[in-house]
Amino acid sequence: MHVICFGPGPKFKGGIAQYNTALARSLKDEGAQVTIVSWTQQYPAIIPREFVDKASRSDFLEGYDIPVKYLTNWNDPRTWAATAIAIAALKPNKVIIQWYNPTQGIPLNTIAKYLRKHTKAEILFDLHFGAAK
Repeated sequence: MHVICFGPGPKFKGGIAQYNTALARSLKDEGAQVTIVSWTQQYPAIIPREFVDKASRSDFLEGYDIPVKYLTNWNDPRTWAATAIAIAALKPNKVIIQWYNPTQGIPLNTIAKYLRKHTKAEILFDLHFGAAK
C-alpha cells in the first residue's frame, strides 16, 4: 500500500503540519509505504506571514524513511499540474489531502481532478475547518 500524505510538510509550523507528519508516521508504523507531498507556498502572496518553522530544532521524521517532496506553490499554477503529475508517477493506492483553508480549494481541486482521471488511487480529503478563521 502506497499512501501520499498531501499537506504541509515537517518544515512548516503549525498544527496541520504536525498532524500531516504524525499521520505519515502512523501509516508507516502500520506497514504502508508513505510519501509526504507538500506545499512550498501554502497561501496567496498577499498574506504577509512566514509559515516555515525556523525555530524548531526537532526532526519530526527522525527514524522514519519517509520521503518529503516540496512541490506546490499556491502562487504558481504550473506547480499544481506538476504536483499532480509527480503524485501520479508514484502510483499511490491512496492520496490523503489536508484541506484547512478555503483558498486552497483551487489548487487542491486541480490536483484531485487530475489524479481521479489518471490514477486508480482513492482520493480522500481531510477537512480541518469548514470556514476560514
